[in-house]
Amino acid sequence: MKEISNRIKEIITKENIKKFSKYLTLVIVAIYLMLFVFGHKCYITFAENGMMNKDTLLNAVLVIGATVLTVVLLLIKNNLSDRMNMFVSYALFFVSPVICYYAFEYFQKSIYTITVLSIRKRYLFFNFVILSVILLTIYIITNSTKVAVIGLTLIINLFGVINYYVYSFRGVALVAADVFSIQTASNVVEGYKLFIDTHIYYIFIITVFIISLACKLRSFKALPVWKLRIPAIICYIIYTSVFFYVFVFSNQLSNWNINVKLYRPHEGYRKYGTFLSTVRTMGYIIVEKPEGYSVKQIEDIADSYSLSSSAGQTPNIIVIMDEAFSDLETVSEFPISEDYMPFIHSLQENTIKGNAYVSVFGGNTANSEFEFLTGNSMGLLPANSVPYQLFIKKQFPSIVYSLKQQNYVGNIGMHPFKSNGFNRLTVYPLLGFEQFITIEKFQNADKLRDKVTDEANFNKIIEMYEESKSQSDNPFFLFNVTMQNHGGFITTDPNFVQKIKIEDEYYYDEGAQNYLSLIKYTDEAVEKLIKYFENVEEPTVVIFFGDHQPGLSQTWYDKILGKSEKDLTTQELMEKYKVPFFAWANYDIQEETVDKISMNYLSAYIMNKLGINLTKYQQFLLDVHEQVPVMNSIGYWGVDGGFYDYSDTTSPYYEIINQYRCVQYNNMHDKGKRVDSMFYMN
Repeated sequence: MKEISNRIKEIITKENIKKFSKYLTLVIVAIYLMLFVFGHKCYITFAENGMMNKDTLLNAVLVIGATVLTVVLLLIKNNLSDRMNMFVSYALFFVSPVICYYAFEYFQKSIYTITVLSIRKRYLFFNFVILSVILLTIYIITNSTKVAVIGLTLIINLFGVINYYVYSFRGVALVAADVFSIQTASNVVEGYKLFIDTHIYYIFIITVFIISLACKLRSFKALPVWKLRIPAIICYIIYTSVFFYVFVFSNQLSNWNINVKLYRPHEGYRKYGTFLSTVRTMGYIIVEKPEGYSVKQIEDIADSYSLSSSAGQTPNIIVIMDEAFSDLETVSEFPISEDYMPFIHSLQENTIKGNAYVSVFGGNTANSEFEFLTGNSMGLLPANSVPYQLFIKKQFPSIVYSLKQQNYVGNIGMHPFKSNGFNRLTVYPLLGFEQFITIEKFQNADKLRDKVTDEANFNKIIEMYEESKSQSDNPFFLFNVTMQNHGGFITTDPNFVQKIKIEDEYYYDEGAQNYLSLIKYTDEAVEKLIKYFENVEEPTVVIFFGDHQPGLSQTWYDKILGKSEKDLTTQELMEKYKVPFFAWANYDIQEETVDKISMNYLSAYIMNKLGINLTKYQQFLLDVHEQVPVMNSIGYWGVDGGFYDYSDTTSPYYEIINQYRCVQYNNMHDKGKRVDSMFYMN
């Protein structure tokens, strides 16, 4: 045993580990280059219109060049003296933020056409400052320039890859608030098909090259004694404290006119650079007290409304928020083989229907359900934030509580997927739900693309309804978030039938065609659900709407919208935030077609039409709706037809919007001072 141990020690030496790492890297780079040239053929990648893509060709040249340099770097020996080695190490340390930044932004230009040379010098400097904070943090912790350079390279390039895929899948770049959605993203990422293109090849080899360069230099302790480390740590603390105060916790960036529109963050990235724009969005997570806010103001508003003293109507209420359900032909017409939602389009009798505007596109489902369930508007909250994860920590007013106070039973939340998405497992009880049914209750359910079908989902609704009625005659309430139509529309599922075809080659897109077929599946499932409740004697209402439009390719959206997204006006952009809704009853109600409404008003609007008693807050919302029919994270439409930004103090609706902001602030943020009489039935 001793001989074996000694032999192992002879083999596993620092020098041998270095040799092994070098040759392993060489093998990886060689395989990588073969895949790049012969497998993926990125050197002759064409654009969708069949013309040679010059940017892609340049990517190929850079990739091959960086690969050759990496190989050369690995083969040569470091014969530098210790002094020169240290000098080169520090030189690389100081210039690494600049090298990494320019390499990174070249990669990012593929998704939001950023041109580094067009960014003002002071904004470039701010980006370098941000990267220097990351670099110095690793340096202070590890006491190594080599590790600091490697760490900085890995962190920012990993961020770049994630941002690239996120933008490709949902059409919106990353912002600071997205960090709170990591758990949900990890749940659904398997539904998307990851791809490798020239941009991914580029960022990979650039990362390998910089790391190889750093590793080629010999290691040494940057600050060998504590007499040097302690002053360095003190300087680091002062530097980072000033940084966070200026860049995050003060209004200094705003004073310098550095502002990012969170529904189009890539515009800010293009103007200010990725890192400065990302850090700027951190400031938007903080909710400030509105102008003129006081608890007395909210009490006065509450006193101006009264609760109904008589019993209102109490039909069974089934709410279905259908994943990514939208009517894309209302955005723009394009030729298809047949109607993808003939039944829903045919609903007229005892139906309230129309278009609702949501605050999200391609993702962040929970924000649409938050607006519907609570009446609060994402337009008055930090854009891209998720209230379920940031703001709901204690019991929170919702339509669930108001219905429970009117003797509704069931009060079920249902979602045929993992329970931890968007923190629902914690939030749903705080909203008043008494039961949360998730994927565990759908073990043998039919699936498409490994997701529970809407038909199976709706069958579970019927099952829960019948179970409730066997135990109580009280009205039943259930809120359902479906899963069938979730993103990741390219599929190899043999059970998936292509029900709809796009008949014009110009508009053809495999993901879009599959999506429309999924909508046809949903339409058929809705028809079966409605036919079931047509035969139910008790008054029952089915409320159905989409949470957002699908995250299809930006190229396809550009085609149906007739122009690139960057050229859209704000009102034109709103077309991407429009979803259909209907409220169908199995008894006589007044039919109505609603041209425009937004998700924050929808529950109050429909409940009022059905004769269900409303809270004072819901009555307040209906009054706001009369003046401001639509509001979401982008802006709002006034009843005069004008579209306004929330910061527009000249808007004729500025006062009512600010009043709404104050009421919502009291509801969500003024801890311990919520005026409960405004938000609950009693």
